[in-house]
Amino acid sequence: MAELQNTINQLIGQLMATPNERPLKKPKMATPEKYDGSRTKLRTFLTNIDLYCEFNEVPND
Repeated sequence: MAELQNTINQLIGQLMATPNERPLKKPKMATPEKYDGSRTKLRTFLTNIDLYCEFNEVPND
């Protein structure tokens, strides 16, 4: 039993010592569809724009 615990501790140590090789990336969002001017679709369009700007790098001044 002690041998099993030693093996587990060694494996945990190896996992902790292993660097994270891939940085986490935000998901890419597709470009929102063009707004057709419809009042009923305005809120959806604005939400899509907000999501796009949050998850994609958008230049701002």
